Amino acid sequence: MSKVRLLLLVVGVLTVLNVILLAIVFSSVFSGSNSQEAMQRREDRQIREIFQFDDNQMQAFLDSKDRHGTAIRPLQIKLQQASEQYYLFPDEASDQKSLLLDSIMNYSRQIYLLNDRHFDEIRKICRPDQLKHVNGLIIDLLRRPPESRRRGKVNPPKSSDMH
Repeated sequence: MSKVRLLLLVVGVLTVLNVILLAIVFSSVFSGSNSQEAMQRREDRQIREIFQFDDNQMQAFLDSKDRHGTAIRPLQIKLQQASEQYYLFPDEASDQKSLLLDSIMNYSRQIYLLNDRHFDEIRKICRPDQLKHVNGLIIDLLRRPPESRRRGKVNPPKSSDMH
């Protein structure tokens, strides 16, 4: 085999390998491997590993998390809407702003109470040797930036709203 044919064969094999590598990279990007669901599954696996939950405990945790999410999402949406209205009212509308502030405090209080109940449920799921991880989980969740928490989603503001 001549050197030219050998070089053409090597170039052809490398080209095929590059195409395969690109296909793998783009398929993982477009398959949603970084989607919210994938991130949630990864967090759930981390919880299971850190707490060393057995199957029943993990199922109880997931059920509690689902109940918590269902209960808190509407409140988060209301809180977000009331907060937006509060900041968009002119200062002259002090009566309306005062009423909105009362609503914001009420929604915040309800959210805190729901979070507290959820953390109590997690404590009840844990064995005594697992309880040491609950406080770390709470602190971790509180230190996350708000946009990374699973908040209720409302349509993003339109550019006309931003003027």
